[in-house]
Amino acid sequence: MFVKQLGSRCQIKSSFPIISLTFSRNRISRASFTMSSVSLYDFTVPVAIKQLESLRAVLKKAEQWCKDNGKPESTITEGRLAPDMLPLTFQVQAACNMSAKCIQRLEAGDVPFIEDNEKTFAELDARIAKNLEILKAVKPEALQGKESAKVEFKAGPAELKFTGLSYVQQFLLPNLFFHTTTAYAIVRAAGVTVGKFDFLGAPIGQ
Repeated sequence: MFVKQLGSRCQIKSSFPIISLTFSRNRISRASFTMSSVSLYDFTVPVAIKQLESLRAVLKKAEQWCKDNGKPESTITEGRLAPDMLPLTFQVQAACNMSAKCIQRLEAGDVPFIEDNEKTFAELDARIAKNLEILKAVKPEALQGKESAKVEFKAGPAELKFTGLSYVQQFLLPNLFFHTTTAYAIVRAAGVTVGKFDFLGAPIGQ
């Protein structure tokens, strides 16, 4: 951040978020907001990779807990938070699908069809690994300028229409966090010793 004196006015610029303010005495006369150094890629691919890697680690702990306690894997893989909710396997599949379909819907790369048929921890781990490969193959430039792209698709009976940015803000990220959080909660409710830092995982870039 830096402050520049402009006669009776003062200009403040900050790099993140990228904000420029110009004011005279106590009144802001001009404010501009730009996203020149932050792209749609930064809000999608690294976030999805982090969430899936954290989920993968939580599932590893759940698998070990089943072995240590003589419990069948289905105790957790078929676990639900409520009778009318879908099981852990679905939550993992949905998180994977959400991250992969983001790449497809924003036309940032080819995404192969992967059938939702995983039942064991080993199969769920392999599924996450496949999705991580897809995500890590995406280059930042593939999402350049996609903020205003048209994103339209069906979700059940609903016809949804977004821009690239509103799709990420209103659909992708909320759904990704919902399914990874639900998967974590099923594991924790079963008795596995996991905590907030297992869910958060390592900071992006480390």
